[in-house]
Amino acid sequence: MSSDVLFPVNASSSHHDNNWSYPAVNNVPQPPTHLLTICTFLYVIIFLFGLMGNMAVILVVLQCRSMRTSINLLFLNLCLADLFGLVITGPTVVVDMFAREVWYLGPFMCKLVSFLENVCGNASAVTILAISYERHRVACRASTNTSDICSLCKSFLAIWLTSVLASLPMIFIAQMTKEHYLDNTPVMRCDTSITLVWHKVYLVVSTMLFFILPLVVIFLLYTKVYRKLLLLFRREQARQLGYPREIVRLKRQMRQIIIAVVLVFFICHTPYRTIVLWLQFAPPNMPANMTIEGYLTMIYMTRILLYSNHAINPFVYNFVSRKFRRALLWLCCDRRRRSARLDDWKDLVNNRHPIRMESLRQHRQSTGGRLFDIDNNIRDKDREDAELSDRLNNHFQRNDFLVLYKNLLLE
Repeated sequence: MSSDVLFPVNASSSHHDNNWSYPAVNNVPQPPTHLLTICTFLYVIIFLFGLMGNMAVILVVLQCRSMRTSINLLFLNLCLADLFGLVITGPTVVVDMFAREVWYLGPFMCKLVSFLENVCGNASAVTILAISYERHRVACRASTNTSDICSLCKSFLAIWLTSVLASLPMIFIAQMTKEHYLDNTPVMRCDTSITLVWHKVYLVVSTMLFFILPLVVIFLLYTKVYRKLLLLFRREQARQLGYPREIVRLKRQMRQIIIAVVLVFFICHTPYRTIVLWLQFAPPNMPANMTIEGYLTMIYMTRILLYSNHAINPFVYNFVSRKFRRALLWLCCDRRRRSARLDDWKDLVNNRHPIRMESLRQHRQSTGGRLFDIDNNIRDKDREDAELSDRLNNHFQRNDFLVLYKNLLLE
């Protein structure tokens, strides 16, 4: 959904007052074919990668008890927001492009889709802020205590309630409007143009609360986290004559993750937010000075960048963890687990082993309905890391850098 008129549909529109030329079919404006092809391809790729990434995180957290820590539950909430954003935003934007922003779904869906898009975007930004704060809390307080269920539920409720309340004005901004192409053909559009004074105030406040403020706070929190890591690293390094290459690699990895988190949020959000504000507050003749292809390229690509944030987040926040990757690999690719589960089901159905049937029944109850708990395998893999960490800690006495690194990334 756009907050501006992309096509010169009205005869009084200033967008075509300054030599905007464009191809037309039956006197209906057509965006360049190559631009539609490229944008559609990007939307499809982003949608597929985002769907797989977010679903993988959700399945791992729900299936593995050892992954249900406070930070991972925040990751789960982020993936839910991103997943909803992908499903709601992508198809409607692609349809808008090919339909030349003619809306066929009626006034109710016009308001609902605009509202839900903003809810998902706001929830994603606020959850990223909460994740940053949680990592900062662990780093600066050197605490491994996780939040209780009650506190997490309150946090999730606050995130979604804030996002919903902040998006309510979109219900009143989005309107079905009847406009005309240049040949006076009437069309119905879902218009989210910012026209009234309170619309502009809302746009500025929303940008401040869900982009500028989170960006600044995220940058400051991760700066403090990295300074804490660097301080511990240098302290441990000063205590010893040499330093293992593995620890140097972990320090470099943490630095790259922090930089990636901040840059991804900045790069994905800044172009779209800037363009929206520019289109609303720039002089009226500024967009008209651009060609139609340049104008549409600017709008479409900034939308794609914002949309891609929903697909990138799972990889930035979850796939960097070796524990998460092992859990996902075990969940999806271990044939022995699947084969054993199938054999046990056959034994259960055929009633061949009464004793084993009873043990399976008890195990199923203890694991919430699943026959085999994958956490045991994950713990076996984690013991290898723990042994390496213990060897390093024994050699360096207590290595606070390793402890903090594990608390930040290996939960």
